[in-house]
Amino acid sequence: MSKRGTDKAVDCDSEAAGDCTNCPNADTNARRRRVLTALAAGSTAAVAGCAGLFDTGEDDSQENFVSEDADENGEENGEEALAYELEFLRNEETLDIAEDEIILDAGLDADLDLPYQCEVGTCGQCVAQVNGDANDVVEMDGNEYLDDSEIEDGAFLTCVAEPRADFSMDERPDEGDSPLDDVEEAQTFAVEYLGHDTGGTTLNVPEDEELLYPALDEGWDLPYQCEVGVCGQCVAEVDGDANDVVEMDGNDYLSEEEVEDGQLLTCVAQPRDDFTLDTEP
Repeated sequence: MSKRGTDKAVDCDSEAAGDCTNCPNADTNARRRRVLTALAAGSTAAVAGCAGLFDTGEDDSQENFVSEDADENGEENGEEALAYELEFLRNEETLDIAEDEIILDAGLDADLDLPYQCEVGTCGQCVAQVNGDANDVVEMDGNEYLDDSEIEDGAFLTCVAEPRADFSMDERPDEGDSPLDDVEEAQTFAVEYLGHDTGGTTLNVPEDEELLYPALDEGWDLPYQCEVGVCGQCVAEVDGDANDVVEMDGNDYLSEEEVEDGQLLTCVAQPRDDFTLDTEP
């Protein structure tokens, strides 16, 4: 599973109020989508320059300027966002897409052949399909086309969907003979999380997902740092031999004796059985 950071912080030297053409990384797709959403709701779209949005009376030239999109996505001072591997089966392409990026935008930026029209979740032209419940792999803000039962059956709108897991999709399901029929669904295991305000919650974790990421998706403050198995910040513990319940590919911190005593690294450990995980050993 690939989850790496995507830095959204940019430097903006524009001092031309009302003109965003000088902003080096202006997000055209996101801005267009916001305008379309306002128009679809019957609102008046007000266009403001990137340098004139927040007039504080102070010097406009800021060396550590953080883009408006970074603020909207909850990223402060360049904080990195998780990214997920999405396989576009009909395009035969796999992309790393950040958790705060619209799937359609990422696909179009990569020149993939994707259907779409309104870009605001109302027309249904961009419906894609996954195996299982789409709620488990995407978050949709703006869906006005699909009902709950359709989403639970795997349908979602790429124009308003952000990824929340690695997955494969049929991006043009209307063409029939879905390539999803050849995609084997990952087995899931019930993992009970203890410590760090998890409250003894049990999550169904796929066999191909590291234990750290479902916990972070729940908003729990589990410790971690390197995410590649070398720093030891994410050590957790199970009863018995950890080899019996997880598989760790990338562990360069724990000794075999420590693993046999129940220790594991949540950033590289994938479940192989149901078990209870103590995140505060």
